[in-house]
Amino acid sequence: ENLTIISVIEFFLMKYNSKETKKSYYNDIIGFFNHLRLFYLKDLAMYKGDEIINEINKYLTIKIKYQKYRPDEVINAKSINRLIYSLSAFFNFLVSKYNYPFNPLLNFTKLKVNSKSNTESLNKSELRIIIEHLECSKENSILDYRNYLIILALSSLALRRNELSNLKWSDINIKERTIIVFQKGRTYKLLPLPDKLFIEMSIYKKMTIKSDYIFTPIVNFKTKELNKPISTDSIFKIIKNIASKIY
Repeated sequence: ENLTIISVIEFFLMKYNSKETKKSYYNDIIGFFNHLRLFYLKDLAMYKGDEIINEINKYLTIKIKYQKYRPDEVINAKSINRLIYSLSAFFNFLVSKYNYPFNPLLNFTKLKVNSKSNTESLNKSELRIIIEHLECSKENSILDYRNYLIILALSSLALRRNELSNLKWSDINIKERTIIVFQKGRTYKLLPLPDKLFIEMSIYKKMTIKSDYIFTPIVNFKTKELNKPISTDSIFKIIKNIASKIY
């Protein structure tokens, strides 16, 4: 009678092992029920079949993002498809465990995903200009040197943000001038370190705090803790701020 939506979602997520998967499912599902303003599972019975389908359509419409100058092109199709899949899996769970009458997402069509990414990216020329600009100002502070090295490492090694964040000094083989990168799928790859990047890293190591992580926060006003990897959100903000200043 007093079963909450949150407790049912947590029960549903018990079969998944990955923390990232659980987090994605939880955010997708709880977002929809927050949209409905439902707290208890029993309150879902207030919606008839066509009404719950209409509410799902409304929610998807809110979440869909379109190209600025091409309103017919969805730029977050993958996220919307994942949302549809998450909700469909959860409603299947409600049908099997709590006798919910049907899965309202069975006839929802997934959006077409463009093979080419819609995410704005820098070309080689723009990236070269940014690196040259940062190289001129890297000596101004440890912060400037770290940000320069972040851009240089991302471009030289073709890393994802989370791969860069998890880089450690102990991952570097100084003799072979290589670095081990922990990548998506919980696997490792061995990459050669370009001479310029290796030299710059060696200089930066003498400047920064004693930490096994290569890239750490320079300041932390909340907890004062600096011996930790820089967050992927911080890396994104650094790149965005630098690019916006130059362009």
